[in-house]
Amino acid sequence: MNNITSDPAKIDNKVDLLSSSINSINDVLVIIDKDFNIIEINNIGLEYLNKSDNDVVGKKCYHIFHDTTCVELDCPLKKAQESEKTELLERFDEKNKKWLFIKATPNMDQDGKIVHYVETMSDITHIKEREHILKEKKL
Repeated sequence: MNNITSDPAKIDNKVDLLSSSINSINDVLVIIDKDFNIIEINNIGLEYLNKSDNDVVGKKCYHIFHDTTCVELDCPLKKAQESEKTELLERFDEKNKKWLFIKATPNMDQDGKIVHYVETMSDITHIKEREHILKEKKL
C-alpha cells in the first residue's frame, strides 16, 4: 500500500480502488480530523444520515451524528484521542431507532502522531433484539 509512484495512471487506479473499497463496506465509515471535522464519509454513511457529501464534509462529527454542541463524555473518538488507541462503544441512536457498534481508530504518521481518525459504525440492532428475546425466554 505504500508504493509511491509518479505514474498518474497508477495513482488514479489506486484512488479508484480505495474509493470503491470504502464505498463497498456495509458500515458507516467516516474519516475525522483531530478537531472533530469530517474529512470523508462513505456512501452508506450518507444514506444512513440521509444527507449529501456537501451537508457532511467539513462539519463537526458530533453535530452531524449526535445533534450536540460538545463532545459527549462517552464519545469513542474523544477517548481514542486521549488513549491514542482504538476505542469501542455501543450506543442506541434515538433518531434512527438503531443500536450501533462504534469503533474509533487513530491513524498515526511516521512519527507516531495522530493525523486523523477512522470511525466505523455498524448496525447491531438485530443482535440486540435477539439478546432481548433470549433474556425474556430465560425469565
